[in-house]
Amino acid sequence: MDGRIGNWRSYRTYTYYTSRKEADPDVATNIRTDGTFKDYTSFWNFANNQINPQYDTTRWVWNSEKTLFNRKGMEIENRDPLGRYNSGIYGYDAKHDKDELTAKQVSHMLWYLLDGRSRGRREAQIDERDSFNEYHMAFAEVETIFLQSKKTGRWWMQLPDKKFIACSYKDYLLASSNEIPERWLRAQERG
Repeated sequence: MDGRIGNWRSYRTYTYYTSRKEADPDVATNIRTDGTFKDYTSFWNFANNQINPQYDTTRWVWNSEKTLFNRKGMEIENRDPLGRYNSGIYGYDAKHDKDELTAKQVSHMLWYLLDGRSRGRREAQIDERDSFNEYHMAFAEVETIFLQSKKTGRWWMQLPDKKFIACSYKDYLLASSNEIPERWLRAQERG
């Protein structure tokens, strides 16, 4: 922070991880004084008229990152360190919804959410190999496995690190023609 003016909003939310002073569960709790940290290090370092963050990742661990804001600056989407996204629908008012466009958009969002949850439950786990058609092949001197779900028909391909990523039938056809699927290349670039 260097004294700039403007509309500021947080980028990430951090949580402090450490032990509590009171560690014995058999001792009665005094809610006025108990529950304090055994040791504490401030996230912000105040020195030389400067405020600087101290990124001690063993103590201060981020647990939420804002990813999308509406035009008024309110947070409408965030994600956690595991890459799970959360979103909210704020301020819907039917009397301001011309031609019910917002209602239709909200219903589409909810439908996709529920449809995705439903499909996710129907898909077998990758290690349940009896639930998949398995295709072994090599393209560009890379041996890999393609799986096609017997339940949903979806396709998966194995990367060199033995992890599977979702792919398409088109990716399978490219690989069977000894071409490297673009999805495979992008996954390799991301590492």
